[in-house]
Amino acid sequence: MSVYVVTGVSKGIGFEFLRQIWEDQKNLVVGLVRDKAATEKKIAAELGDRHNIHILHADLTKYASLKQAAADTAETIGERGIDYLVANGALVPYLDTYGPIGALSDKVEEVDAVSSQLSQTNVVGNIHLFHLFLPLVLKGKVKKVLTICNIWTFLLMGFMGKLVTYAPHFKGPISPEESVRHVRSTWEKASIEGGFGGAFVSHLGNKQWV
Repeated sequence: MSVYVVTGVSKGIGFEFLRQIWEDQKNLVVGLVRDKAATEKKIAAELGDRHNIHILHADLTKYASLKQAAADTAETIGERGIDYLVANGALVPYLDTYGPIGALSDKVEEVDAVSSQLSQTNVVGNIHLFHLFLPLVLKGKVKKVLTICNIWTFLLMGFMGKLVTYAPHFKGPISPEESVRHVRSTWEKASIEGGFGGAFVSHLGNKQWV
């Protein structure tokens, strides 16, 4: 049995992580989300039996919330520790997605606000997440910490054509199901001895991005 803690499991890739891990009833998965009630409702509707899933509230922008989530997780998993800590939750802004950077010149307050939110959520929040949950990871058997990111923003910015030039086989974004299968395969084979410690790799476990 493995214990997983995954942030941002309310939708998309995060929910697919939850679903695939849940399928092995020997696993225990703790999902961290901002909206606990809505996520539990979705799980009940789409997955049904969820004895090996625990949803806890956590907000990456609030240290106190993450600290409480770490304490709640420790109580939930007992002495088993965390085998896989997956930092999947993130803020994806759309402020500058469809226009040139010059279009932001008259949106000073919005740029400041979004930049602050990005830093607090995607950088500072994950730093706190790792610091607070690391003692539980050290208790686990596998002891793997992973951060998930994506290239969806680049696809939205018209990068699709360039990707096809780089990789002619590329037909578009793969499904969450296939994506998660690749990522899980990669983290299973990843090890410090194999050169993966601190490595930035694709879902395929190398530098092939599509």
